[in-house]
Amino acid sequence: MTDAWQLQELILSGNPIQALKPNGFAGLDHVHEIELANISCIKSGCLGPQSLCGNLVNVVLDSNNFTEFPRGIFDCASLTFLSLGYNNLDHRSFHTDDFHPLSYLMSLQFPGNQITNTSSLAQAMRAIEHLAFFDIRQNPIVYLPENAFSIPSVSRVAMSGMRLSVLDPGAFGGISSVTELDLSFNLLQYLPGQIFDGLGGFGQVNTDGNPWKCDCQMYDFAKWLQQTTMQIGVYCHSPTNLSGKNLKDVPLEELQCDCIHYQAPSIDTTGSDNHTEVGSTASLTCNVTSCPDPAVIWSTPQGVILSVDSEMPRFTVKGNGTLMIKNITESDAGEYHCMAVNYLGKDMATVSLEVG
Repeated sequence: MTDAWQLQELILSGNPIQALKPNGFAGLDHVHEIELANISCIKSGCLGPQSLCGNLVNVVLDSNNFTEFPRGIFDCASLTFLSLGYNNLDHRSFHTDDFHPLSYLMSLQFPGNQITNTSSLAQAMRAIEHLAFFDIRQNPIVYLPENAFSIPSVSRVAMSGMRLSVLDPGAFGGISSVTELDLSFNLLQYLPGQIFDGLGGFGQVNTDGNPWKCDCQMYDFAKWLQQTTMQIGVYCHSPTNLSGKNLKDVPLEELQCDCIHYQAPSIDTTGSDNHTEVGSTASLTCNVTSCPDPAVIWSTPQGVILSVDSEMPRFTVKGNGTLMIKNITESDAGEYHCMAVNYLGKDMATVSLEVG
C-alpha cells in the first residue's frame, strides 16, 4: 500500500487479525484515528504495551471482551478520544492510576458495559484534567451517590439507557461545568428538589423516557422547575389524571401522595438468613416502613449495586425489598448493605452472611 503514509484514519474493526506487533502503527505518521473493535487477537490478549505507539489521537476498542481496563497499552500514546464500549468492564476493572497516561483525554466512552458501582471509575478519572465528554450510557447503574463523578472540566455527560432509580441530591455536584446532560430512558420516578443546584450552565437536560410519578416526591423539584429559566421537559407518566402533562404546568397543590403519615424510611432486617450452605438459596430481608414508598438499593460484599430493576445472575431484589441469592458460593459471604430512599430521607442497614 504505497500511499499508506498518507492515511489519517484506519478502520480495522471486525477483521480476523491474528497479531498486533509492537510499534506496528508507529510508521504511519499521519494516522491519528484507529478503530480496533471486535478484533479476534485483542480478545485473546495480543494488545501489548507498545501496540498503540505512534501519533494516535483517537482510539476505538469496542466489543473486545475486556474485563479489565487495558492498563499499560496507552503509555506511549497521546490520546484525546478513547472508546471502550460494549466490553465486560465492571467496577472491579478500574484502578486509581489507570488514566495517568491519559491526562489529556477530552472524550471518554464506556457505553454498554457491566458497571453498577461508579466509585472506582470515578476515583481513576480524577487523573483526567481536560475531559469534555463522558459517556456511560447503557450500563446497569441504579444509583448515583453524592458527587458521583468529580470531573470539573466536563461539559457533556451521557447517562441514557441505564437503570437509574435513585439520585442523591448532590449526585451531580462534581460536574459543575456541565452544559448537556442526558438522563433519558432510565427508571427515575422523581428528582430531588436541589438536584441541579450549582449547575447553572445547563443548556440542555434530556429526561425523556423516564416513568415520572408526579406526586408529593416531585413537589420540591416542581417548585424549583417553575422558578428556573432552564429548559427541562419533565412529562408525567402517573398518576393517571396527570399523565402526559408537563410538570412545569401542574399546580403544586395537585402533587399529592396517598399518605396518612408521611415518613422517611426505616429498615428492619429481622428474618434474614445469616448462615447458609454452598449451593443453597439465601434470603436477606429489608423490610421498610415509610410513606411514600421507597426505592430499595442493595450492595454486595463485592461492591455490586442492584435494585428491583437489575438483571443480575443469581441475585434478585424482590418488590418487598428482599434480596434473594441463588446457588450460593463461598465468595458470597460477607456484609450486604440495604438502603431505602424516598424524598424525605434514607435509612441503611447491614446484613452479614456466613457460608459454610
